[in-house]
Amino acid sequence: MYWKLRLPGVLLLVLSFCRLTAQEKPREYSPYSRFGFGDLTEPHFSALGQLAGIAAGFHDRNMLNYSNPAALGSLRNTAFEGGVSTKFTTLKNQDLSKDFFGGGLDYLALGVPIFNPINEALDRLERKFHWGMLVALKPFSHVGYDVSQIDSITGTGRYERRYTGSGGTYEFKWSNGFEYRNFSAGLGLGYLFGRMSYRRNLDLLAVSLPYSTIFLDEISVKGFRWNAGLQYRINLNKSVEGESESTKTLTFGLYGQTSQSYNTISDHLYRRQLIVSAQVGVVDTVRDEKEIKGRGKLPGEFHLGVFYSDRYKFQAGGQLSLVSWSAYTNDAKPEILDNSSQFAFGLSWCPDISSLDNLLKRITYRVGFKAGNDPRSFDGEQLKNYGVTFGVGVPFVFQRKVSFANFAVETGSMGLKDKLKSNYLQLKLGFTLNDDEWFLKRKYN
Repeated sequence: MYWKLRLPGVLLLVLSFCRLTAQEKPREYSPYSRFGFGDLTEPHFSALGQLAGIAAGFHDRNMLNYSNPAALGSLRNTAFEGGVSTKFTTLKNQDLSKDFFGGGLDYLALGVPIFNPINEALDRLERKFHWGMLVALKPFSHVGYDVSQIDSITGTGRYERRYTGSGGTYEFKWSNGFEYRNFSAGLGLGYLFGRMSYRRNLDLLAVSLPYSTIFLDEISVKGFRWNAGLQYRINLNKSVEGESESTKTLTFGLYGQTSQSYNTISDHLYRRQLIVSAQVGVVDTVRDEKEIKGRGKLPGEFHLGVFYSDRYKFQAGGQLSLVSWSAYTNDAKPEILDNSSQFAFGLSWCPDISSLDNLLKRITYRVGFKAGNDPRSFDGEQLKNYGVTFGVGVPFVFQRKVSFANFAVETGSMGLKDKLKSNYLQLKLGFTLNDDEWFLKRKYN
């Protein structure tokens, strides 16, 4: 029998994990999030993330593909997905090492096939056109750092520079995917919003009446985004009797978007303060501006990949991603970034999804690897990143339907080896709750 888990158990697990990952501090710590648009979050849901995010060719009748909307045409069951994670990070340079712990909610999404396959079976229809829709909310980027440096100069003595940042952006997305025979196309529309805060302090430590200079920039972001995708599936064998689809397929896919604009509203406060005991007095305000309107541009992206599937027995795929970050602009916080690229590969294996008496045979085992460069640079050298993911997908019965719990461990690094490098270990938990009774037409004889 399948592992049975009812609604109270699911909610208890999710709430317990959220309680462990929720912190009164930034979601993640990264000194590099001071630059650009911050650290971009993982754009893939749990199962696909375990395969290193090979979204270009990936499609599944039970699971959602957030990145390539064309894959939604393959959706046959209503799917509600949610995920949380917790991350342990170690920052290292030549002189010191420091550890951080954070995490939180990764995404919430609902995907619906517009045409119910049960209706088709009851009406004895063999539909060649399918339509899937997704609505999702997830973080897009985050800013979180607290870095200080103490130095000294002749005549002034010791001083401290401190850099702190917090906040981030989110994306609400609505996507539609259409499948006709072996060809799929899709379009995603998103709304980007959020607020980021950047603060710099310069404190004189060795004078009788110390000054503190503050530079505070707070930037609100909003704008619409879109992306589009295509997939073409090649059947490698004939469908067996009673099956409408081939069991072995090879899918080529691509998705992306052009450069897209967004709007900013920023507040800027630059002032010098005199600290006398517990009292702080403003000596000089260099800049105090509020609600300054500006614009920015996010880069165009192109992702190309291939995905092989032997139903749920074995799956494998790869993907190449190119992002034109050199086109990035931000009036409120101008910076120059470099183009980035990434290669990803993933595979999964399930011994026997139809086994009735052995849970280990029904578990899907996944592994993924990704490596590339980051758009941000340090001392003229572009940052590098890589990650390795190990995960399992465990089927369970929810509301008399087979659903999935996905557990993953990811380890990797980002930065430069001889300068500042971030090593991390991330634990991820995601749920896919399926239902095939939405839009079901009841019939009575």
